[in-house]
Amino acid sequence: MDTRRAFLSTARTLLQALNELAHYRIVGNTISIAVLSVHVQDRETYTGVDTRAIDAIRKVGPQEYESFVRLFEESSIIIAYSWLDTFLSELEEALYLHDPASLGESVQIKLGKLLSSASIDEIVHDIAKRRTREKGQWGLKGRIAELTERHKVKFSVTDAELEWASDLRNNLVHNRRIGEYRTGKGKIRYEATDRRQVKDRDQVQRFLSLVFAILTELYVGGSTAIGLSSRFPQHRQNLQLIKAIAKAWPYKREN
Repeated sequence: MDTRRAFLSTARTLLQALNELAHYRIVGNTISIAVLSVHVQDRETYTGVDTRAIDAIRKVGPQEYESFVRLFEESSIIIAYSWLDTFLSELEEALYLHDPASLGESVQIKLGKLLSSASIDEIVHDIAKRRTREKGQWGLKGRIAELTERHKVKFSVTDAELEWASDLRNNLVHNRRIGEYRTGKGKIRYEATDRRQVKDRDQVQRFLSLVFAILTELYVGGSTAIGLSSRFPQHRQNLQLIKAIAKAWPYKREN
């Protein structure tokens, strides 16, 4: 199976989305939050060209300002991680299809599926999709380790960094409130006491730059494993986008 063009198409779409996010955060949102900050603090009057977005932002009051900023930061984290998870699944499936032997020798196939399949390729594709769905429950660290061991994808981001990224995202998505049970007068009550938040903007910067670093290594390692070379024009364009993203979000390893 030649999965290279499908891999390139998926990667191209993903990298364009990431590049747009990086550009928006650095250019569009920086301006928007600056305008909002000035407006809330009444230090000066904004006199630039109004757009619908800027006009709406200027109407946000001091009470809503922190919520607006926090919502944007948390949304960026969730969106970026979703792209990472999507591309990781696409890469895993592509690698299985490129090298069906990597699925292992102990794969079981139901007789009904075997009889209803039109070709061996259809069977391999079905198994690859099933295995990819199963790996989606492994967590980022486990999936990266499997890519490294089974497919020889080179990867330099540490396990601690992978765990940190997963924990931050999972806390935002799954642990929206911290609660506790209390008893009183023979009744048990559950009270939501706090909401998990990202309060440090440097933490958001670190998360996004780490996600981009992971995606870069996944793309480069995956394209090598699939056998892509510079003779593919789209591959060269993808590498150019990766360089643009790296400039927008340079990653610095935590000590």
